[in-house]
Amino acid sequence: VIYAGTPVLNEFGRSIGVVVGRASLARLSAIVGERAGLGQTGETYIVSANFAILTALRYPYDSRYMRTDGSTYAIATEGTDVRLYDDYRGVPVVGAYQWLPELRVALITEQDTAEAFQTSTATLTATGAATVLILVLAIVAALFLTRSIANPIARLAGAAEQIAAGDLAVVATVDRDDEL
Repeated sequence: VIYAGTPVLNEFGRSIGVVVGRASLARLSAIVGERAGLGQTGETYIVSANFAILTALRYPYDSRYMRTDGSTYAIATEGTDVRLYDDYRGVPVVGAYQWLPELRVALITEQDTAEAFQTSTATLTATGAATVLILVLAIVAALFLTRSIANPIARLAGAAEQIAAGDLAVVATVDRDDEL
């Protein structure tokens, strides 16, 4: 449960009472607990300006206060950012936080870096493998093409040298229908 209060002022600015509201955080925890799009390791939670954890956490944590790099950045800057840091379990995560000034809380979303970068790593590996394969195929094709042109020219050059040396019985055979 969370309580919020505000004074009620009269037309002269004098306090004539206080309005206090009580809200259950169970529904908010259920909403924040949805992990759609966050993979197997992602989670979202809310931390107040005094570092108190206001919603349920996905993993066991033995404190009511969250003093990780993510919560510290969010509260200290009262801003929005995405960073890499270790979460409350000591696991490297990609963390995104949003300071909500009206509520004086930080909304923090985290996902393990291994899972967050898994697609990028797989794409990079596939791209690297494809590049190596294409490079090997290009080298093989270049060698084949070079030999298919150079060998007949070398045979013709050899025949021309024999003819130039006086052996007029040499026949230059050409098995192709191109420039040679």
